[in-house]
Amino acid sequence: MKIAVFSDIHANIYAFRTALKDAEEHDVTHYIFLGDMITDLPWANEVYDIIRTLDNIKIIRGNRERSILELDQNSTLKNLHQFSSAFWTSSILSEANRAYISKMPDSLTFQLLGTNFVLNHRPEDIWGAEAQDCLHYFASSTESHSNYTSIMRKGIEKNPALFDKPTGIYLYGHYHGQWHGHFGNNLILNPGSCGMAGDNETRAEYSILMYDGGQWTVEERLVRYDKDRALREFRNSQLYQCSAIWSESVASLVETGLENLHLLFAHLNNVCSKLSTNKPFIPDEIWESEGLKWVIEYRKSIGLPLSNACQ
Repeated sequence: MKIAVFSDIHANIYAFRTALKDAEEHDVTHYIFLGDMITDLPWANEVYDIIRTLDNIKIIRGNRERSILELDQNSTLKNLHQFSSAFWTSSILSEANRAYISKMPDSLTFQLLGTNFVLNHRPEDIWGAEAQDCLHYFASSTESHSNYTSIMRKGIEKNPALFDKPTGIYLYGHYHGQWHGHFGNNLILNPGSCGMAGDNETRAEYSILMYDGGQWTVEERLVRYDKDRALREFRNSQLYQCSAIWSESVASLVETGLENLHLLFAHLNNVCSKLSTNKPFIPDEIWESEGLKWVIEYRKSIGLPLSNACQ
């Protein structure tokens, strides 16, 4: 048996189609999806239209799917520029895909071939909030894809009691870094981000779980896709036009494999703090002016040319 494990596609249809074809070429028969299949790039319907056709599938929601359902009930956030990307995705999502998302669980536990599988989008929902310090590591400080794996392993090895759970396979996503490791009788696996990899990797990430001879093994897959076309069409999309600051930060991540979205928020929150802006969300005028300045400086700092949105 071979199971393709996907997470964090973020509506990148070009990465997903290519990775899915790679999985089919490796004789995958079953699929697991760990959430955040949509938002941030403009092809949410295209991604879910494919997922809904697959057989032998286990799927859970991520924070992006939950946020779309929650935003539908919160019109007060609709006009805030901070949420324009998510609201755009909500506005174009088909009724069939919205209904599919609404029926998905947030977590899942099941037995397969005598093995206990535990699926959650965020690791802290498996091991508790303390797991964040061990497993939440942004690629902005990661030297390489393999370096990320080493950091994850060391974090768990230093905190064995924290990760002491019943025997099984524990799958999560959320942090956009591909790695896996065997710890005692347990296997922990993050397949990485198929559409917005954040561990210094620009290829589409997913993993294959294989069962043979009574054992589960993992093959990490890194698949080249037409990233230039994806970025070109993304920057020409309606999503990009209505949410240029956020979208350009996403584009920088897709281009480089370096997580930067948390840096954008850290800068904007710092500006709000200095201005004593006591609001629960970032005001539009700060989002637009300071956000644009930050995007320009960030792209310059890593040697990327300025896009039209930065001119």
